[in-house]
Amino acid sequence: MAAEGKGSHFKDAGNKALKEEKFTEAVDMYTKALEVEPENPVYYSNRSAAYAKLENFQKAADDGQKAIDLKPTWVKGYSRKAYALIKLERYEEVKEVCEQGLKVDPENQQLKDNLRNAMRGLPGGVEGNPFASPEIWAKLVADPVTRAYLQQDDYRMMLDQLRSNPSAVASLLHDERIQKTLNVLLGVDIMTPEAAAGRVRQQREEKPSTTSPSAGHAQKEKIPEEKKADNADDPASQALQEKELGNTAYKKRDFESALLHYSKAAELDPTNITFLTNRAAVHFEMGNYDQCIEDCERAVDVGREERADFKLIAKAFARIGNAHFKQKHWEDAIKFYDKSLAENRSDDVRKQRQQADKNLEEERARAYINPELSLEDKEKGNACFQKGDFPTAMKHYTEAIRRNPEDAKLYSNRAACYTKLAEFRLGLEDCEKCIQLDPNFIKGYLRKAAILVGLKDFSKALQVYEEVLELDPNNQEAKDGMMKCHMSGPVSPEEARQRALRDPEIQEIFADPAMQLILRQMEQNPGALAEHLKNPHIAQKIRKLVESGLIQIK
Repeated sequence: MAAEGKGSHFKDAGNKALKEEKFTEAVDMYTKALEVEPENPVYYSNRSAAYAKLENFQKAADDGQKAIDLKPTWVKGYSRKAYALIKLERYEEVKEVCEQGLKVDPENQQLKDNLRNAMRGLPGGVEGNPFASPEIWAKLVADPVTRAYLQQDDYRMMLDQLRSNPSAVASLLHDERIQKTLNVLLGVDIMTPEAAAGRVRQQREEKPSTTSPSAGHAQKEKIPEEKKADNADDPASQALQEKELGNTAYKKRDFESALLHYSKAAELDPTNITFLTNRAAVHFEMGNYDQCIEDCERAVDVGREERADFKLIAKAFARIGNAHFKQKHWEDAIKFYDKSLAENRSDDVRKQRQQADKNLEEERARAYINPELSLEDKEKGNACFQKGDFPTAMKHYTEAIRRNPEDAKLYSNRAACYTKLAEFRLGLEDCEKCIQLDPNFIKGYLRKAAILVGLKDFSKALQVYEEVLELDPNNQEAKDGMMKCHMSGPVSPEEARQRALRDPEIQEIFADPAMQLILRQMEQNPGALAEHLKNPHIAQKIRKLVESGLIQIK
C-alpha cells in the first residue's frame, strides 16, 4: 500500500504539471510513478498524453501499447496509441488499433473519430470503402441476417479482405452474403448482372402504357417525391434532422436520447462543430465534465480545419472553461476563458473568468494558512517592534496574518506598527478588522481610539473610549483618553460645555458650596473676582472653569 500511495503522489504531480502545460515535468513525474508501480496502465496512459503534447508521438504510441498490454480491457490505451499513430500518419496501424478498441467498447466515440480520420488518410478514404466505416459492426449486428453471417469464419475473412482492399468487391459480388452486406451498409439493393437483367424484364412486363393519362400523371407526381427522397438521404440534411431531435430531447432533459442524436449527427456530418459542442453541453449537464472537455477540444480542432465561425470556437473554449470551473480547476478555467475571449469578447465569459480568478485567490489563501508558522512570524514581529524596527515588524505581522487571517490580535499588532509609522488610515482598517473578529478585545478599541486622536477626530475617538468603558468601566486608559479628547481639538461651545460637565473634577467644583457662593458673587459683582483670585486654591478652580469654557472673565 505504501508503494501505491507513493506512485499516486507522483501521478498527481504529473497531472498538475500537465494542466500547467509543463509537459517535460509531467513526463518526469509519470516516469517516477512507474518506477514505483511499473505495472500500472494509468501511468503509461498519462505519460503517453504528455509525450503527445511534446510531439514525441513515437514514445506516446509506445506508452499507449504498454497500457494495452497491461490492461487489454481498458479502452483508454487504444485511444492514446491511435492518436499518436494518426500524428505519425501510420493509418493502417490506426485502423487496426481502433478496431481492436471498438471490440472492447463498441460505442467509444473517440475511437470512432480516430478510425474515421485514419480512413481519410488511407487510399480511397472512408467514403470510398463502406467496409472500413466505424459503424460497420453496429449495422451488421443490427440486421438479423448479417448478424448470423458474422458467425461464419469465411464471411469474416471476406470482410477483412474488403476493409484493406475494397476493389475486391467486384470479384465477391457473386456471393449473396456480400450483396446483402452492401444492402445493409449502403441502403441499396445490390444484384448481379443476371439478377438485374431479370428485374428489368419483369419491370417491362408490368410497366403501364405511356399513352395512359393516369400513368403520365403518376409519373409526373413521382418525380418530386424522388427528389425529396434524395434530399432526405443527404448526410448533411440527415445530420440536421438528428440535431433537431437532439435539441428536443435536451429541452426535455432526456440526456441519454440527446447524446444518441447528437452523436449520430456528428457521424453524418463530422465537419459541423455545433453537433460536438451540443453533445458537450449534454455531458456538462450530466456531470461528465471530462467527456465535455474532450468533445469541445475536438470541436476546436474541427473548427480550425473547417474555418468555422470564431464565435463557435469561442463557445467551445468557454464550455471547456465551464467544465473546469465545475471541477474547481480554477487555473484551467481561467486559461480557457482567456482563449474564448481572444476569439470573441463576451460579458458572460468575462464575468465567469473574474469569478474563477477570485475563487483561485481564495483557494490559494486557504492553502497558505498555517497557524504554527503564523505564530513564528508574530514572535519575529514582536521582537522587531521592541527594537523599534517598525517596517520589518509590519512585514512579519503581515505574513502572520496571511498564515492565520482569523487571529484578531495580529491585526491589532500591525495597527500599532502603522501608528508608529504615521500610517493612520491603514492602522484604522486593521483595528476595524480586529474588532470585527473579536468584539471583546479591548486593545483593538484602544488602538482605534488612539489612531482617531492622531487623526484629530476627537468626537469619534470619544465614542470608541465610551465603548471601552462599556466593556470595562474601570479601564484607566480609556478614562485618560476621554480627558485628552475633552482638552484637545476644536469643538462647538455646547459640545465643550457637555464634555466639561462630565469631567469629575469640574463636577466636584460645582458641588462645593463655597465655590457656588463665589460664582454667584462674581455674577452679581464682577469686581469681586480680583479679591477671590488672591486665594491660590480658589484661583486654580476658577482657571479650570475658564479653560473648560464654562465661565468667561471679562
